[in-house]
Amino acid sequence: MTAGSGGHAFIFMDTNVLMQYRLFDEVDWASELGVSRVTLVFAPIVFAELDKFKWTGSRRQKSRARTVVKALGALRLGPTPVRVRDNVEAIALDAEPADALFTEHRLHPQSSDDHLLASYFAFSAEHAGERVLVLSADSGLAPKARSRRIELVASADALELRDEPDETERELEKARRELAEAKNAAPDLSLTFGKGRTHIQLSFHTLKDLDYRTRDTLLRAWRKRFPHQEAMPDVMIGPGGQEIRLPNFSGMPGYMSAKESAEYNAGVDRVFSRYDAFLTSWPAIVNAQNRTIAFKFALENGGTAPANDVYLQLWTEADGTWLEKAPDLRQIRPGTSPRVQR
Repeated sequence: MTAGSGGHAFIFMDTNVLMQYRLFDEVDWASELGVSRVTLVFAPIVFAELDKFKWTGSRRQKSRARTVVKALGALRLGPTPVRVRDNVEAIALDAEPADALFTEHRLHPQSSDDHLLASYFAFSAEHAGERVLVLSADSGLAPKARSRRIELVASADALELRDEPDETERELEKARRELAEAKNAAPDLSLTFGKGRTHIQLSFHTLKDLDYRTRDTLLRAWRKRFPHQEAMPDVMIGPGGQEIRLPNFSGMPGYMSAKESAEYNAGVDRVFSRYDAFLTSWPAIVNAQNRTIAFKFALENGGTAPANDVYLQLWTEADGTWLEKAPDLRQIRPGTSPRVQR
C-alpha cells in the first residue's frame, strides 16, 4: 500500500476490500496510507454489491457482507462526513453517476468496476484540487485505473483476512472427518501379559532327590514320633501279691489289648510306608509345580473400533500339557499316625 505525501485524501472503497480485508472501521487508514486524515467514500455500487453478497454469496460471503452492512448502517452514512475513528471519516454518495460519464470515460454501465470509476470521476469533478484515490484489491481494475490516470492503491497484505471456514463449514468438515474415521475404524488386538507387556521371563530351581542320610534321618525321626504301642498284659500282681486282671479295664484310657496293639501298629506301618513313598516323590512333585506356569493373559485393543465376538485359540510348540488349573501342593501331605481304634 503506497500513497504518502501527507495531507488529506478521499479514498473510494472497493467492495473486495470490504469483503476480504479487516473491517473498515478497525483500520487506521491515515497511518496505512501515510496521510494526516482520510475520508472513506462509499459509492452506490458498493452498497448494491454488498446486498447481493448478503443473499447470493457463499456462506462466508453472506456472513461477511452482513457484518459490513451492519457496521455501515450503524454509522448512518450520507453526504456529510461521519467520524469513524481518529483521523478517519466516511461519507456515502447519494446519487448514481450520470450516463454521460460512462461514454466520456469509455466505461460500461453493466460493469461494477466501471460503475465505481464513474462515481470516482463524478466525485473528483466536484472536489477539484482534492486528492482522491481508489482503494482496491481487484487486479482487473488496475489497467483501467492506470489508463485513466486514476491513483489506485491496494490494501496491505497484513490486513487481508485469513481464509477461515465459517461455523457451518467447520461442522461439515468435522462430520466428514468423523465419517472417514468411522469407515476406517478397525480393532487392533494384541495378546499381552497385561499393561502392554508382550514378554515375560521366568526361572525356577529344581529339587534333587533326598540323599540317603537325610532320608534315613527323617524316617528315624518319624518312627520316634510315632512308635509302636505294646499291648497291656492280662494279669498284673498288685500290692500283697494280689492278681489284677487288666482286661477288666478295657475301654479305659491307657489300656490297649493285644488286638488293639496289633491293629494300631499295622496302621502305623501303613502310614510309614506312605511317608516313605512321600519322601521319594516329593522332589518330583515340587519340580512339577515349579514347571507349571500360570499365564494371565490380557486381550488389549489399540484400534479405533470395539472388538466383538472374538474367538481366541492358544497353542504352544513347547513340550508340556495345558492344565485347567495349577496343582495344589497343600493337598499333598506326608503321612501321619492313625488314631487308635477301640
